[in-house]
Amino acid sequence: MRSASRAWLSVPDRGEGLVIAVALDDPASEAAQQAVVDALIQAVAQVPLHVPFPVDVTFAGEPGGGERSGGEQGGGHGTGEPSPDLIADWIARNTRPFYARD
Repeated sequence: MRSASRAWLSVPDRGEGLVIAVALDDPASEAAQQAVVDALIQAVAQVPLHVPFPVDVTFAGEPGGGERSGGEQGGGHGTGEPSPDLIADWIARNTRPFYARD
């Protein structure tokens, strides 16, 4: 993992939640993506009273784009929601990473 950033995403009439954008050394690596998703699930599970909002992850530079979470797939594809590629790109341009590998 090269870096990770976060943003609060609010989509009218659909809800809101925390999106974690992760830049991987190999954005197409399903094993690396799954390791990130597993780590996020473990982190959220450590919150004593349950996280009261959805938490999703998107992978910057992933071929075809994609967002993963414990719930529904997110975005794009004619649904009127922003696509995961656009979300990851926006987060990369407009936020400061909370993790960056040296």
